[in-house]
Amino acid sequence: MLFGPICWLAAQNFSGCISVDFETLPNQVPREGLVISDQYLAEFGVSFSLENGTSPRLAQVGFPTTAFASVFGEDTPAPGTDIGQFFLTDDGTLSGLQMSPLIITFAQPVDSFSTCVLDIDLGEWFVIEAFGENGERLLEDVIRDGDAGTGDGAATCWGFNFDGCEGSVYSVRFAGFRQTAGAFGLGMDNFSFCFTGVDLANAIAVETVDLTCTETSGTITMIPFTQTPLEYSLDGINYQSEPNFPGLPPGVYQVFVRDTSNCVANLTDITINDIVPLSIEEVRVQPTSCGNDNGQVEVYATPNELLFFSINNGPFVPDNRFDLLPAGDYTITILDQYECLYTVTADIAPSTAPQFTAITSVPDYCGAAEGSLVINASGGAEPLTYRLNNEQTTTDGSFSGLAGGTYGIVVADRLGCQIDSMVSVEVGALIELQGIAIQPPECREEDGAIRVRITGGNGPLIYQMDGVGFQAEGDFLGLGAGDYIIMVQDALGCELEVSANLPLPRCPLLIPNVFSPNDDSTHDFFQIYTASYYELEVLRYDIFDRWGELVWRRENFSNKSFREYWDGTFRGRPATQGVYVYLIEVRHPNGEVEQLSGDVTLIR
Repeated sequence: MLFGPICWLAAQNFSGCISVDFETLPNQVPREGLVISDQYLAEFGVSFSLENGTSPRLAQVGFPTTAFASVFGEDTPAPGTDIGQFFLTDDGTLSGLQMSPLIITFAQPVDSFSTCVLDIDLGEWFVIEAFGENGERLLEDVIRDGDAGTGDGAATCWGFNFDGCEGSVYSVRFAGFRQTAGAFGLGMDNFSFCFTGVDLANAIAVETVDLTCTETSGTITMIPFTQTPLEYSLDGINYQSEPNFPGLPPGVYQVFVRDTSNCVANLTDITINDIVPLSIEEVRVQPTSCGNDNGQVEVYATPNELLFFSINNGPFVPDNRFDLLPAGDYTITILDQYECLYTVTADIAPSTAPQFTAITSVPDYCGAAEGSLVINASGGAEPLTYRLNNEQTTTDGSFSGLAGGTYGIVVADRLGCQIDSMVSVEVGALIELQGIAIQPPECREEDGAIRVRITGGNGPLIYQMDGVGFQAEGDFLGLGAGDYIIMVQDALGCELEVSANLPLPRCPLLIPNVFSPNDDSTHDFFQIYTASYYELEVLRYDIFDRWGELVWRRENFSNKSFREYWDGTFRGRPATQGVYVYLIEVRHPNGEVEQLSGDVTLIR
C-alpha cells in the first residue's frame, strides 16, 4: 500500500470560540506593566498594538493607578466584577483626555468578537470599528457614559456576531476619549473571538493511497480534527458520513465537506498517483581479477527514488551496487516505491592469476657474477612481465650475470595481478689461495722458487706462470729475481690470479784500495764494483785527505753513474799521490743500508 501525502494547512482555529483573560500567558508570567503584543499570535492567531506604533501593557488590580480610579480603589472594579487580577490598559499612564487607539488584529478572519471595557464614566466615549481584509469598515458602534452597563468601576461588555459560514473581520479598533476635565485611561478584559463553519485548514487532513502492484485502485481518506459532525462528497451532491473513498482510479480529485449548518467547503488538487513503470537503464558488470572474489554488479534504473535491491534472493538494501562477488551468474531484484518487483541478470566472468610453473637457477660458479635464473609462469592476462629485485625487468623470465645470493622475483600480468617468490643463486666452490712460499735466488743465480697452495675450485686445477704453458702442480723452480703472475684454473674455467715477487739477492761489494787516474781507461775512477745487474743507490760518497780535508763529495746517485765517482782531482787539479780515506753509504735493492769506510791509495 502506497500512501500519498497528508494535506495540512495552517490558519485559524476550527469552529468555536477562544478567550483571552490575561491571567495566563504563553511562556510568560503576567505582571504589572508587561508589554502585550504577539504573545497569543502563535496559539490563537491574535495580536495587540496601539495606533501610535507602541504596544499596550498589563495592569494589575490595585495600586498604583495606571488605567482608572473608582470609589472602590485604584485600578479596582466594582465588587462582583469578574476580571481576575490582570487586565489590558493602553500605555500604562492615566493622563490626557484621549488614548492612542487599540488595534486587535486576527491572522485569520473571525465572524464574532466580544470584550469588556472597565469604568466608563464622567463623559467618556468609546468608538468601536471592525474592518475587513482590504481595510473596508464592516461595523461601527459607540459606547457612551450613561449607556446600560456603564458606570464607576463597572465592566461594560460589548460584541458582534456576523451571519454566514466564513469569518470576515481581520481587525478591530477601539478609540476612547473624555469630554470633561480629568485624566483618561483604558481598561479592557475578557476578550473572546469566534467563527463558525468548516475551517479546512485545521479541521481536516487528507490522506491518499496511490496505486501499487498490490493495490489496483486508490483511496482518499478524510481525517477530521473536530467534534462537529461532517459529511463528505466527491461531486458536491451525494454526501456520506464515512470519511473514506476507496476504489478510485488514478487522477486529481476534490472533496466537498459540509457541516451541520450546511456550510460547505472543498479541498482541491487531491491526487491519486498511478504506477510509474521502472526502466532498467544499465547493468554494469566488472569481472573478477587476479583470481580473487572481487567482481562487481551495479544496476541503474529510473525513476531512481525509493528503490531497493536484492541479489540472488538476499535481503533488500538501498545500495544499487554489489561488491566483492565471486565469478558466476547473478539475479538482481529491484523493489520500487509501488511495491513492484523487477529482475535483471548479470554474469561475472572468472579470472586467473599468474602461477609459477618452474624456476631454474644456475650457480655463480666462479664468484664473478656469472649465475643466472630462468622463471617460467603461466595464467593471468598476457603478456606477463618478470621483475628481479624491483630493478631488472624482462618479458621472457631470463636473468643472467647474477652474483650468488637471494633474489626477489615478481611476475605481473597485463592487469597488474602479481605473484612473488624468493629464489637463490648458489655460489660455486671458489678457488682460494691457502698460502704461497718463495725462495729468493742467490746472487748471480737463477735458483729461486715459488710454491702456491690452493683450496676449492671445481675439479682438477692447473697452474700457469706469466702466460706460458700449464702444469698440474703449483711449484715453480729455477727462477731469478723479479715479479711473477701465476694463474690457477679449475675444470669449469674459473680462475684465480696470484702475484709473487722474488727479491734481488744481496750481492757482495768490492771497494779497491788503490786506483790510478791516468786516463788509460783502467782504474781511472775510484768506484764500487759488484754484479753487472746489481744496482745500488749511493747515498753518501765522501773522500778525505790524510789531514781530514774533504776532497770529493757526491750524494744520491746510482752505482752505475761512473761520472759521480772520484776521478783523482782536487778542486779541479790532479790530487797529490798518496793515501786517502773514504766514507760511503749505500742502499741495496732489498732496502738494506750499508756503510763502507777505509783507505785508498792514489798512484800515478
